[in-house]
Amino acid sequence: MFGSFSNGFKTGTSDLDVLLAGNVHNESAISILQRFAANLESMDLGFTNITKIFQASVPLLKLTDKDSEMEVDFCVGNELGLRNSFLLNTYCKYDMRALELGRLVKEWAKKHELVGTTDGCLNSYAYMLLVVFYLQSLQPPVVPNLQLMECESYLVNDRKWGGEDMWETKFFTDVDSLPKSQNTMTIGELLPGFFHFYTRDFDWRHHAVCIRKQEPGKHVDKYSLLLLPTNEDQWYVEDPFDLKHNLAGKCSRAGKKRIMDEMANALSVLQKQGVWSKCLPAKPSSDFYMKCRISQSVTPPDILEAFEEFDLVKLHFPKSETSRMPQAFLQFGDASSRRRAHTKNETYIVDCKVQLHYSSFHGLAEALTQCPFSTYEMASYKMQRQVLEARVGKLQGTMGGPGFMPFENKVDPMRFQMPPPVDVRPPAHPFWAPPAPPARPPGLPAAAPAAPIPGRIPPPAPAVPPQVRGKNEKEEHRREIKNKPLAAARPKAPREATGQAWLYVELTDNFPKDKPKFSPEDAQNLKKLHAHFQQFSSSESKPPAEKTIYLSVPLTVDAKSGSGDPILDDETQQKLREILQGFPSPVSVT
Repeated sequence: MFGSFSNGFKTGTSDLDVLLAGNVHNESAISILQRFAANLESMDLGFTNITKIFQASVPLLKLTDKDSEMEVDFCVGNELGLRNSFLLNTYCKYDMRALELGRLVKEWAKKHELVGTTDGCLNSYAYMLLVVFYLQSLQPPVVPNLQLMECESYLVNDRKWGGEDMWETKFFTDVDSLPKSQNTMTIGELLPGFFHFYTRDFDWRHHAVCIRKQEPGKHVDKYSLLLLPTNEDQWYVEDPFDLKHNLAGKCSRAGKKRIMDEMANALSVLQKQGVWSKCLPAKPSSDFYMKCRISQSVTPPDILEAFEEFDLVKLHFPKSETSRMPQAFLQFGDASSRRRAHTKNETYIVDCKVQLHYSSFHGLAEALTQCPFSTYEMASYKMQRQVLEARVGKLQGTMGGPGFMPFENKVDPMRFQMPPPVDVRPPAHPFWAPPAPPARPPGLPAAAPAAPIPGRIPPPAPAVPPQVRGKNEKEEHRREIKNKPLAAARPKAPREATGQAWLYVELTDNFPKDKPKFSPEDAQNLKKLHAHFQQFSSSESKPPAEKTIYLSVPLTVDAKSGSGDPILDDETQQKLREILQGFPSPVSVT
């Protein structure tokens, strides 16, 4: 066991860090952890939320004990971590003020969400090193430099950085034999002094937090250490054993500013009011965040569906066009939901293996300064999906039948546009039996067959829905009746290409009733002619057949067919001419 449970700085929410040490027969740490995780998943050993974190510098498994709900971090062969915990625990044993001050600083940092390298801040271990370094710097010091006091070497092998390193981890352990510190400052004095030291006295641009070399009243030049900083703005908090590890190396500009601002605020409150509770947030955060980098192929619905079972509240999705792997932020309503969602770490969403990291609102706020985000609410997404599924289900009921495939919801409700409604209109050209040839009046010769229309027949016009067509026709009829005489108000047949010619003939007798104008024989012939043309009087009663051409042409007595032959014989034409001469105006027959 190592970490806060062994170094003395544990709190009510601290994790239990467990290490598998000893000879592992040259087996890699990841393979051991994989077998261990497989056994935990196959057997009920009292642990839940099994989370694999194999891409970290120190691979580990995170577990949750069912009974106590305590978080357990299990790793293999991390002897440096064991030595680090032992060193901090020894400082706490030497003087309890180190333990008390460390717990207060840790509480302050956690409640202000200043813990976490993924958000550009320091981790808990780094804050404890800041406490020890401050206590070493006082005159007289509260704690001595235990690493400078030991002479016997204690080498530890480490492969964290890809190669094999041997680190010196010696420090003085027999603290009971040392004289007590001559510094008599109380915690009430040390606490504001801690914030004053790092906001007013310590020069972050040139000095390093290095408990390995620190002496009272002196400073450690950060450019004298093994791992050179990249610039003056980079903070330097050296690991006491792993000299390649700068624990402040991932601090961002925004993270450093937040730390310094909160330190200055705590110092001001303690100097003016002297109340520690005033240095802490009045209300803890009610939102819990995680973030992960995503590939360009991952869409918001992919993430929403992947984390739906973990009570995801909101998804903050980046709209970056420059970054290949932007970060998406997941927002949860409580810590337990976020912890359960963490089990998706190192699993695939589409083609992207996600690396999930705990974050905060401040991390999201910093990300918003770099690129715009779109926010998707899970409740709204579920509602849209239910509406979509209901509509598609109704659509299936219309289209479904034997062999119809069941619907699988793989559609993005936020980008989906409903398909047009199913076309339930009747066919544009229904079929019916061809009409019987009309009866020919006696004395009239048979009409010559119509010649084929030269050229290519144009395709029929698109069918109009019945309800739209009926509405349009009614409006057209009403308009024509208002503007034309009754005899001319009858609608024309649609101009569609067909294979037959329909004639509509309407003759009106305008002669005085008391004076007959026709001989009985002519009147009889006229009635027969009228009866003949009456068969073609109503185009409305004959719905258009497929491949039917409607003609609308002026008809005169000398009209000819497409072949050039007269439609009527000479005798009939002469009688029609005599009839036409009796009308006050020319008769146009369509």
